Amino acid sequence: MQENVELVELEKSLTKLKQLTDGIDHNLNHVNALIKDNINSGMGIWDSELAGMYRIRWESLMEEFPTVVNTFRQQATNLEIFIDNMKKVEER
Repeated sequence: MQENVELVELEKSLTKLKQLTDGIDHNLNHVNALIKDNINSGMGIWDSELAGMYRIRWESLMEEFPTVVNTFRQQATNLEIFIDNMKKVEER
């Protein structure tokens, strides 16, 4: 019985991990679009040397974000495989 409870908790954690990862991905893409549209875009919202420096720094950070998101997705996949394997063991 204890194993079943632990599997349920692991499945809840897996679901939460996937939801959080999707949320992070969505929010980062949204913020990235806002920055591209509004900062040093030539539209006059925030166009200056400082805006240009900010945007360059942001774009540098955005190069790293997909790796972070992919790491979370890979860990979710690893957890999913672990849960599936545990279920197979319990079925025996």
